Parts: sequence; C-alpha cells; structure tokens
Amino acid sequence: MLRSLVGSEMCIRDRNRMGANDSKQENFSNLDESQFKSLGFLDDLRFGRVELFLGPGDEEYSIMISKTVAAEYNFKDKWNDILMKKVYEHENIAKVYGYRLFKEQNLCAEIHNFSLMVEYFKRDLNGEIKIRKAEKNPWKEHELWNIVFQLLGVLKHLASFNVFHEDIRPNTIFVTEDDTIRIMDNKLVTGDYTALQDALSGVRS
Repeated sequence: MLRSLVGSEMCIRDRNRMGANDSKQENFSNLDESQFKSLGFLDDLRFGRVELFLGPGDEEYSIMISKTVAAEYNFKDKWNDILMKKVYEHENIAKVYGYRLFKEQNLCAEIHNFSLMVEYFKRDLNGEIKIRKAEKNPWKEHELWNIVFQLLGVLKHLASFNVFHEDIRPNTIFVTEDDTIRIMDNKLVTGDYTALQDALSGVRS
C-alpha cells in the first residue's frame, strides 16, 4: 500500500512538472466510415450509451460500442486473428464491420479506447417472450425448434474455433426483422434486465 501511495505521489509530481499535455496518442481504424451515417447517441438498456448509425445498407442500422481499458492489449493482432479464422462468418452471429482504436500514453498509464461497429437489433428474445406472454400468443412447436436449431448451429460453429459464449440468455439472443436469431460477444452486452429497466423500456412482466 505504501509503495502504491508513494508511486502515485511521484506520478502526480512528475505529471505536474511535465505538463498535462505531455502525452503520446495513437489512432487506428480499419472501418470504412463512408458507409455509415451517424444518427446520434442512443441509450439502449442492453448495450449502454452507444452511437447509432444508418448503414452499411440503406435500411440497415449499426451501433458503435466503446470500451475503455487501462491495460496493454493488442487489438490489431486480435482482430486480424479473428478475421483469419473466420469466427464471425456465420448467419447467426451479429455482423462486425470494423473498429477504431485510440491509445493514449502518459507517464502514469496507458489508456486504450476500443470502439467496435456492429449490427444493431431492436428486438431480442427477452422482449419477444414478454410481448407474446402479454398477447397470449405462444410460439408454435416448429417455431421453438427453429430457434433451438439456430442456437445449436451457431454454438457448434463457435466451438469449432474453441470459442465459447458462456452467457446464453434471452436478452443476449437477438432477433432480426425476418426472425433470424443472432448472438454477439457477451462482453458487449451490459448485463441482466432489472425491474427498473423493464419499467423504463415500457415492457411489463
């Protein structure tokens, strides 16, 4: 603890001596931003505060999800590794269009801001269950089997690359306009729905 406090004090003194603007910055993006038009920011209970885009198609929507970490992580190599293995090339995995990386390094820390552009879904299985329950409109047996087969297929695909989702729940299973099931990296989803979130979203149990 003492070593940590002394280190922090030295860091503050050195930063004051160097000046607040003495930092090294690096930006990188592999995203073709000409395909996307920003529609502003959106507070989505599943993802947190995200930027909503129109694109890449005229009737397609995407979101930019940003995460900040204070640790070294080679996003470029990770991204290239994912592309090489074709992990995301499956009809039941959310489309990933690219990313931005902003890295700032000063005397005390190195901060990585990683933003991922992904396909956006208005619907998820959590909401579909509640709507059907309210309308007393249960799924037919063949519709349920269709959902199960889609999930098993995509999980088998991920397992073939030694990738495991580890958090399959109704609010991490998304539904497209043509009722196709999609999943995405569970770290991009904020967490469990709560009673307060349900109330704010206008969905009643």
